[in-house]
Amino acid sequence: MTETSRESGSTAAEPELVRQFAEIVAKSVDVDPSVVTAETNLFDLGVESIEILEISLDVEEAFNIALPEQDILQTAESVFGEDVLEQGGVLTEAGLRMLSERIPGFAPSSEGKTTVADARRQFAGVEVWHRMIGGLMALTPTACRTCGGALVASPPAQLKCEACGLEHDLPAGDDVNLAWVREYYERVQGAS
Repeated sequence: MTETSRESGSTAAEPELVRQFAEIVAKSVDVDPSVVTAETNLFDLGVESIEILEISLDVEEAFNIALPEQDILQTAESVFGEDVLEQGGVLTEAGLRMLSERIPGFAPSSEGKTTVADARRQFAGVEVWHRMIGGLMALTPTACRTCGGALVASPPAQLKCEACGLEHDLPAGDDVNLAWVREYYERVQGAS
């Protein structure tokens, strides 16, 4: 029997995901959940590095996913090599193309140069978090690959079959990003 995953048919985040994420952020930075909208950037709410860590841990627990530890630029550099996607802290055309494909709505700077810091600021957009969470949830198995039984959270970063007890690893966000980057790399290399 094959492992099945949650399916996500739309690009818009599910209302329950949006609500839960807003509550997680609101608790972390002591704001009303209603201000945590898809258009909000976490940094505009006063979120700092320690809160990002707290939010990440709470998101992993609430949604039963394993977030990436590296951002997509760090992952992509390991595939593309140094100075291909960014040079001197500024994204190259190749870097801009990759981020535009990976992150719908990614907006290059209107001043001509998009810095890595500008890109990382966009990574803190609530809509980006919604997409990341939803994408990882869609890849998370819901049924045991052996018996088809329901899977339940079994920390850390595992699922356990209620029927047969078999443990399954959660898809790791870093592995998901790496697979996407490798596929993208092959596609752009084949096109050139």
